[in-house]
Amino acid sequence: MLVAPVVEKNAASRTLYLPEGTWYDFWSGGEIAGGRHVTRPVDLATMPLYVRAGAIIPTGPLKQYTAENAEGPLTLTVYPGSDGTATLYEDDGLSFAHEAGQFCKIAVTWHDSKQRLVLERSGNATPTALARKIAVKIAGTGAACDTLFDGSRQTLHF
Repeated sequence: MLVAPVVEKNAASRTLYLPEGTWYDFWSGGEIAGGRHVTRPVDLATMPLYVRAGAIIPTGPLKQYTAENAEGPLTLTVYPGSDGTATLYEDDGLSFAHEAGQFCKIAVTWHDSKQRLVLERSGNATPTALARKIAVKIAGTGAACDTLFDGSRQTLHF
């Protein structure tokens, strides 16, 4: 992710350089070609954020503290245009049990040419990771699907 904070008082726009490659505006989902300067209108509610093609960004339901039971799925937003990988790490959020191997990793792999996402779990799963709802969104396309991930290898086609 490229974060472009606004540091000028009363600024109405922000100009920044996007490196080569394909980028997405995090807020609008719009695709932007890199290798050039771009200018974006700004306000107090929206900091300019850009995501490189191939990134996989996990977001979850809002929690006030780690042990809170929150409704809603884990959401994985895939930014197409390039292959990408991500690893989601989870532990109980309360103890030092992770030091004894009580944690879970979910490897997420995006194969852009095949429009395929692979989910695979490793580690000694925590109870929150045994079976969970995952919503997958493909940025800029509107494609989405929901799955119940039980830890076994899953392949999702878009």
